Amino acid sequence: MNTLLECVTAGDVADLAVNGRLLMKDRQILTLDEEKILFEARTYMERTARP
Repeated sequence: MNTLLECVTAGDVADLAVNGRLLMKDRQILTLDEEKILFEARTYMERTARP
């Protein structure tokens, strides 16, 4: 098992399940709203950016 884990990289991972729950399928995150996260990040940066 150690050899397997030492040889893989992030690019080798296509699907991810944790505790029986599928979190990523075909390299697409299923549990996060990417658009919402990016919008909130931009909003935060605009509020906190120094002029």
